[in-house]
Amino acid sequence: MSGFSETAFEKRLAELNGTQESIQTLSLWLIHHRKRSKVVVDVWLKEIHRAEKKRKLAFIYLANDVIQNGKKKGPEFTKDFASVLAPALKHTARETDDKTFHSLDRLLKIWEERGIYDGATMGSLRNALETGHAAQKKAGKDASGTERPASEVVAEPPEKKLKVQRSTLREEIERELEENKIPIPDVDSLVKAISNLENAPSSDASIREKISSLPPKISEESYLSNLTNRDEAVQLAREVDEAVQLLVDYNQRLQVELDDRIQLAKMLAAYSKVQRDEIARKQTLLQQYREKLDKVVVARNELRNHVTSLPDLSSGLAVPLPAAGDLFTIVKSYASV
Repeated sequence: MSGFSETAFEKRLAELNGTQESIQTLSLWLIHHRKRSKVVVDVWLKEIHRAEKKRKLAFIYLANDVIQNGKKKGPEFTKDFASVLAPALKHTARETDDKTFHSLDRLLKIWEERGIYDGATMGSLRNALETGHAAQKKAGKDASGTERPASEVVAEPPEKKLKVQRSTLREEIERELEENKIPIPDVDSLVKAISNLENAPSSDASIREKISSLPPKISEESYLSNLTNRDEAVQLAREVDEAVQLLVDYNQRLQVELDDRIQLAKMLAAYSKVQRDEIARKQTLLQQYREKLDKVVVARNELRNHVTSLPDLSSGLAVPLPAAGDLFTIVKSYASV
């Protein structure tokens, strides 16, 4: 691998995108240079503040990949990233949208499940994330402090989301292919991406059954008029909270699946394009060799025709040459004359 320098790392960060291949490639390079982890973390924190809003999540995913896979080599990155993740999460949540917040929230849940950091550290990270998200929400209000109408908030989506709204996914993929923005995946990456979708949330029958069996009272306002006492209201509120949590978690999982499927669609499109180009190249090459074969066949036929026009010396019609003994006999005859 190439040597490490701050300039080289900054350049690689500038080229980083949200694809799995891009993140894993840079992660492997950083893990290889893990002895420079403190420099890596400092540069990473500086550059995530400079990055465009739509690229900040990729920086967090890079840190995640380095932390989890770097643990196998040593504790350097886990320890050094711990001191900068809180401000990075707070900054990212404040500068991005709800979709990014849910992705970050899911990432923290994964860290909690896998015990990446201790309880105190995880509490600090979650607090930073929620503080940043609250600041982002507050920014969605008017200067007077009144909350902006939902229609106005939706009317100001991030640039990437706006592009998706203006065009179909197919058009977006075709445009990115023309601009060479989609890395060409290898077969192993494709197989892995497809395998990851085998147990997708959309096919989770158990959770869908739970959602379909939710009682109507948790979503119908008309049921509120049927409440007769505080205990019933508290019980209904508890059921509504549980239903909301169930739906929020499932929607987050579905969003991750959707992102994965869109990424897979792009990978397949890029791979198919490469194969189509290769087929066209092979067809051109095949045609060239077919033309060469036709020329060789014509030459072979001409050679055969030429051979058949030559005299056949094996037929006995030509005068045979005298043997060596006959030559002496002929000489004696001439001498006697």
